[in-house]
Amino acid sequence: MSVPLRFLWLNHTAQSSI
Repeated sequence: MSVPLRFLWLNHTAQSSI
């Protein structure tokens, strides 16, 4: 379950960056 968690974290950071 580490892969999906990382994907979610990356997505969250990407949205915050915008």
